[in-house]
Amino acid sequence: MQDRMTLSQFSSYVFINFFNTINSHWDQANDYLTTEAEVYQWLDLMSYHGLLLDQQVKALKQEAFHTEKIRDFRDQSRSYFYSKENEEEFTHMLSKWTKGSLQFIFEQGALVPVPLKGGADGLLALLAYQMLHHKEAGIWEKISACQNDDCLALFVNQKGRRKWCSMDVCGNRMKARKHYSKKKAGQASE
Repeated sequence: MQDRMTLSQFSSYVFINFFNTINSHWDQANDYLTTEAEVYQWLDLMSYHGLLLDQQVKALKQEAFHTEKIRDFRDQSRSYFYSKENEEEFTHMLSKWTKGSLQFIFEQGALVPVPLKGGADGLLALLAYQMLHHKEAGIWEKISACQNDDCLALFVNQKGRRKWCSMDVCGNRMKARKHYSKKKAGQASE
């Protein structure tokens, strides 16, 4: 997973990294959560980067992961952030996932949610909580889709001017395409 999930799409937000577990490479969609082993790898990657605490990962790994449930949640969430319609319905769905599903511990100077259940239910409760927490912080309004039509990535557009998930990957590709098409158009008119 660590090799397959490109750093250009890596975010400091766990839920954005979760959304980007489906991406496009060479015009082909890749889903990185098709097996339970891949979910474990993704959790380990989030832990490695300090985005999930050991207590959270340990609680999640106590039960099996039903990947179809996880992918359905991811796809519903991605759909919301692409359309940004039915916010009330979406936040209600997220709230239902968090009810009675989390406990809070004081860790690293802050209250940290830890799932009471493992597996898919615990992971989705934790992600739902984090999404709601970041909604309250105003992050939802800053979530954008990459303007490269071949890319499926979402990202947090902090300043509102960013067009691509990564300048190094999609930005360069789009600028190269634009340059090539202008050059080709110039040659055709000669």
